[in-house]
Amino acid sequence: MADSFTAFYQEASGEAQRTLVAALDAAVEAEGTDLLTYLRDWVRGFNEGRAESVLRVLEIRGMTVSDDVAARVRACMDTEQLRDWLIWAIAADSVEELLPKAAPGSR
Repeated sequence: MADSFTAFYQEASGEAQRTLVAALDAAVEAEGTDLLTYLRDWVRGFNEGRAESVLRVLEIRGMTVSDDVAARVRACMDTEQLRDWLIWAIAADSVEELLPKAAPGSR
């Protein structure tokens, strides 16, 4: 993650860099925590929201999701894996079709 953030930051304009640093400073001050903790919690919250989106898409499509599958999806903290599952959930014909793709370590 650090390398991706570094690349993003280095490619940003000077004004975008200043805006990002100011926003992070303000968020850290408002939260009363250090930057690393703030960023870790932000990413965790982002991933939790994405996991809930995967489950909601399946629910809206009329599919029953077992507690085991729901727990596996909610436990995932891999942003790219969650993105893939969300895309697959939109197209899957069944939860069973999604399950092999939801196996730990699958990509």
